[in-house]
Amino acid sequence: MTRFLSALASALVLILLTPGVAAAHAIIDRTEPGIDKVVEESPKKVVMFFSEPIEVTFGGLRVVDTRGRRVDEGATQLVPGRDDAAEVALRRDLPNGTYTVGWRVVSADGHPIEEAFVFHIGAPGKNPLGLTDEILSGDSGSGRVEGSLLGATRWLTYLALILLAGCLVFVVGIWDRTTVPPDVSEFFERRLRRLASSAWVVALFATAWSLPLQGAVAGGLPLSDAFSVDVLGGVAETRFGAVALLRLGLLGAVAACGFIAWRKYSLAELRTVGAAARGRQPSPAGLTLAGTLLIVLLVTPGLAGHPGATPPVWLNIFADGLHMMGVGVWIGGLAVLLIAALPATGSIGDSERAQVMAPVVQRFSDLAVVAVAAIIVTGVYASWIQVGSLSALTSATYGWVLLAKLAVFVPLVALGAFNQRYVKPRLESDGRRGGATLPMLRRVVRLEVALALVVVGVTSFLVNLPPAKLETGASGPFITDTRIGDYNLNVLVDPNTIGENQIHLTATKASGEPARIFGMRVELSMPSEQIGPLPVRGRRLAKGHYVIQGRQLSVEGEWRLEVFARPSRFEEVTTAIDLQVGP
Repeated sequence: MTRFLSALASALVLILLTPGVAAAHAIIDRTEPGIDKVVEESPKKVVMFFSEPIEVTFGGLRVVDTRGRRVDEGATQLVPGRDDAAEVALRRDLPNGTYTVGWRVVSADGHPIEEAFVFHIGAPGKNPLGLTDEILSGDSGSGRVEGSLLGATRWLTYLALILLAGCLVFVVGIWDRTTVPPDVSEFFERRLRRLASSAWVVALFATAWSLPLQGAVAGGLPLSDAFSVDVLGGVAETRFGAVALLRLGLLGAVAACGFIAWRKYSLAELRTVGAAARGRQPSPAGLTLAGTLLIVLLVTPGLAGHPGATPPVWLNIFADGLHMMGVGVWIGGLAVLLIAALPATGSIGDSERAQVMAPVVQRFSDLAVVAVAAIIVTGVYASWIQVGSLSALTSATYGWVLLAKLAVFVPLVALGAFNQRYVKPRLESDGRRGGATLPMLRRVVRLEVALALVVVGVTSFLVNLPPAKLETGASGPFITDTRIGDYNLNVLVDPNTIGENQIHLTATKASGEPARIFGMRVELSMPSEQIGPLPVRGRRLAKGHYVIQGRQLSVEGEWRLEVFARPSRFEEVTTAIDLQVGP
């Protein structure tokens, strides 16, 4: 138990030290008026269309003229009948000139995004860049600390729900079917209660803390301001907040069921009288209720994440819930085996210990095979939905992190196969060899649990990234983040199809503030068709933000985009990006 908690604490520290990810999963499809476009008449409103559903509770659209005066009227709202578009009304008969639209929205999976663009009435004004510099350089109250803490709550929530599922399945499907000595059963019951209670407390506090943290990150607020009634109320109105509140309610119901169940019967008493005592097991209705509550709990991460925002939503939610259930049975069961079952048999002789653990390991291994099969099938499906192509797997951050998760998952499965093929038969065939086999089992399970902690940590990081098919443009606009010199570079190619495109290049410092760039240019090439390089110079829209517009992307397929930036008048840095251009 102590070693498990040490590994848990170490993993948590690593997550807290990881910089908070500011990835935004919704990107602009189009705007009305268009970005940097000239319109002849004063528009009645500004409308923005995004690649996925958005929320405007912690943001909105703000329109100002070149003197910084607000020209929008009323509150920002979703376009009637749509959840992927926002609009704000404008004053009537605006004079000719340049106007700046500063906007901030939250993607359906809870990630905030903000930017600014300009449009012109009649003709560009004296300041054709508008006030994008001032808007984008404004200090945000939240930073890496809030983002890292929010990531930690997500990881702890995953881990706690997995442990709760493992506790229930292990007791009902494995331990409760095995006859063991009374002292062994009493020890197991104490450990199980401690593990289940700890998991419940972690899930409760991680979920509760995620509410103000989400308010801070989504609203760009310092954490001290995120505990206000207005902010918490705003979070409760979002999908993230509604799911978090649902989870809190389900955790309360689980606690009530657990309290009633443990008051009515004792596992230790059941095992004392052996099979004859099975008449005092929990009622089928009670087990059904507890199982249903845990299933819904395991679905909640998907409701607030990618599955809940990616069509077909119902199928993705089902697949994600089944994936979580498989992880709960396998990984959660491993934790129970390591923390409760194996230590519980430490007080008896080696031969008897092997005889007790043999059926436990056998039943768990059989369940684990089914669980791993469910994990693999649903994992492949989710990867296909979020990645979409092999090229996206190796050219997007999401794809590389997914491969890293797979690199840890494969040896984890191999260790499980080793237990299934080698350890389980030795325990089943000869109890006298238990003295040698059980220590081996303990070492393998410890390694499995350690790898499982890494997998859960990578998963909590993965859900904070934009899907690979969105990042690579396999479906709609292309968006990615990379490094150029000492700065972060965001690249957006819209609409990423043959013909006219806009390439937005935005360089930022590590703090998120716009970088000072004296010029940007790109060279576009398609090596497979011997096209290019085609040099194009960027036009400055704001500090650190350049745009390139043209019809250089004339053929469907894989293009190479080389970006050159001048952080000073006498220095040039470069980076290269591959993108898949659609028809």
